[in-house]
Amino acid sequence: MYRRSVLERFHEALVGSPPNKIQAYFYRQYESGVRGYSYVALDPKRFMAVFVTALWLAGRDKQRVYFLCPPVARAWVVAHMRGSVRAFVRKHRKNTQTVQAIQEAVQRLLLGGRILQLRNEPERWLAYGFGSDTPVPEWLNRRLLTEDFNGDR
Repeated sequence: MYRRSVLERFHEALVGSPPNKIQAYFYRQYESGVRGYSYVALDPKRFMAVFVTALWLAGRDKQRVYFLCPPVARAWVVAHMRGSVRAFVRKHRKNTQTVQAIQEAVQRLLLGGRILQLRNEPERWLAYGFGSDTPVPEWLNRRLLTEDFNGDR
């Protein structure tokens, strides 16, 4: 029998539905060191997996988490973060403790896109929106899932 990962269970509790195949695959790969997608198309399903992971990590560690995205994707990412947080808060509005935990986790996220200015790999980070041809540090590039996975595995 398949045992769901901690992130898959967290996703379902936060979002209110189980992760799809793409998201579940990302959550399992996170446990192996993956920290984002090498995928320039702005896909809400992939974004949600990375964003939920960032919230989980910020809530678990009570530390800042870098959410890295290229400057060209920043407006899209911010809009989807806001929309997702509104939906999460609305879903959990009767549980003030959960709403507070969501808000605190969001406050710990550091959205950044100037990754070439980072001297070292941050301790806690996730990335979304960088393509295979985007110039990124090697530490980031080697920890991204490639865009060829479409959920069929």
